[in-house]
Amino acid sequence: MAASEAPSAQPSESSAPAVSPSEAPSAAPSEDATPSDKPSVPSAEPKKEWREENGKLYYYENGVKKTNTWVPDGGRKYYVGADGTLQTSTWLQLDGKRYYADAHGAALTGRQNVDNAEYYFDSDGVMQANRWIDQDGLSFYVQSSGIIATNTWLHLGDKWFYANEVGAKSIGLVKVGASWYHFNNDGSMTASTWKQVSDHWYYANADGDLATGWKQISSAWFHFNDNGAMSTGWISPNGHWYYLSDNGAMTTGWARVDGSWYYFDTTGAMRSSTWVSNGGQWFYLEGSGAMAAGKWISPDGHWYYVDGTGAMVTGWQQIDGAWYFFHGNGVMASGWQQIGGTWYYLGAGGTMASGWQQIGGAWYYLGGNGAMTTGWQQIGGTWYYFNSGGAMATMKWIEGTFYVDGSGAMLVSTTRTIDGWTYAFDGNGRWITVNNGGYSCPAWAPIKGNASSKIYHHPWNQSYSETKPEACFSTDAQAVAAGFRAAKR
Repeated sequence: MAASEAPSAQPSESSAPAVSPSEAPSAAPSEDATPSDKPSVPSAEPKKEWREENGKLYYYENGVKKTNTWVPDGGRKYYVGADGTLQTSTWLQLDGKRYYADAHGAALTGRQNVDNAEYYFDSDGVMQANRWIDQDGLSFYVQSSGIIATNTWLHLGDKWFYANEVGAKSIGLVKVGASWYHFNNDGSMTASTWKQVSDHWYYANADGDLATGWKQISSAWFHFNDNGAMSTGWISPNGHWYYLSDNGAMTTGWARVDGSWYYFDTTGAMRSSTWVSNGGQWFYLEGSGAMAAGKWISPDGHWYYVDGTGAMVTGWQQIDGAWYFFHGNGVMASGWQQIGGTWYYLGAGGTMASGWQQIGGAWYYLGGNGAMTTGWQQIGGTWYYFNSGGAMATMKWIEGTFYVDGSGAMLVSTTRTIDGWTYAFDGNGRWITVNNGGYSCPAWAPIKGNASSKIYHHPWNQSYSETKPEACFSTDAQAVAAGFRAAKR
């Protein structure tokens, strides 16, 4: 409906009774009169004229006020009541017919909104009722009240119809509430029969709602989707798989589909998503029901691998160039795994790790065969120390004699200040404390050896020259283990 036709909208000049410029009064109009919504009050009495008296409009012919009659003006018609006043924004009941005069008194025509309800008025302004109206390619129904039916069922004769949200007669597939229906070309609802729409088949129940889900028709079972369309081929409406033939009938027993065999029980459900043992080996039937082979599967949140024959693998397996380990139950291992007394690390994807690996904030080194290393390891020409758990040591003393820095590398042939003390490290990584330019250690003497090969270990804080062939130990136990004894003082 055009905006200019709405009673609540300000009308254009043409919606008010027309008054010619020659009929305008010489005196100024009242303050509440405007050219757009009220006719001008004439200064003289023509044969036909509108007059404004006390804020109301009246129509005169040859000086006589007209009452209880229609006044045609500017292609519209207006009604003046028993006292001659122009009727506005009101219903009119005249000769058994209903009309509505808008805010400017013009009788409404066509489809109009009055007090938030939709009505239809013919070209004479008569409100229509109990009939179909065809307009702009749509067909809608006006009820006995004159209100256009919307979002409602209509029982006309022995047929059912449905008027949609704009009042149009429903045709074809339409969803009403939670159910789907089919309406014929005349708008009548289909019931108790099959109906083909485009490439799909539907079945309308006795009440007209289209069948959905499972339905037994005659002796066969059929399935319809949520829109009511009949299913064919593979479907899985409730977690089980079914196969429906081209005519929609549900399959039971053994059936070969697309080159694979499947089994459907008496309810039509296919056996699927389950392990099957055969000849001491395990096989898996996938969600499609077909046996899995030569592929990864994850039926329960764990990963498994079935070989080309479909058999589940266990133990170490090389797959696509990478090594994996599968437990006895076939589950792929991940994370740290102790296998045959040796620790390995398998990533989140199950692949065996090797070389340097940062795991849980610590660094580990795994050999070429994936085995975790411990203790001293020379890697790339540098010595590193790995604790019993395999984690690389950093920023700490090892065996009281060697020191590994933040990168884990053992310090060699260098000096380093550690905890306020400066230490010197020889080419083998052993240390002595630098003190006032000399070196200091507790005193030791060799248990055996000749004078030319003697190695001395001086008392704490006793300096000696760098050129002397001497050794230094951080603890008495280290010295004794190396074959030294305490020197006499």
